[in-house]
Amino acid sequence: MDTVKIGKLPGEVKILNIVPGETTIEEAIEIAEIDVPQGWEIRVDNRKVTDLSATLTNGQQITILRPAKGN
Repeated sequence: MDTVKIGKLPGEVKILNIVPGETTIEEAIEIAEIDVPQGWEIRVDNRKVTDLSATLTNGQQITILRPAKGN
C-alpha cells in the first residue's frame, strides 16, 4: 500500500493511503482535513510547492508550516 505522511506543524502527523501518480497535494490536504492558513508554506519532501495539483508518490512527506520571520 502506498502512503504519504502529512502534517501541520506544530501538530499531529497523519499517514494517508494514496494512489501514486493520481492523488494530488490538494486532495491529500482535503482528505487529512487540514486547514492551511493564508501565508503558510506547503512543503513536499522539504521543498516549497505552489502547484497543489502536482501528484504524489509513495513515501513523500507533506508539511504545512508557518513561514520563518526575518530578522
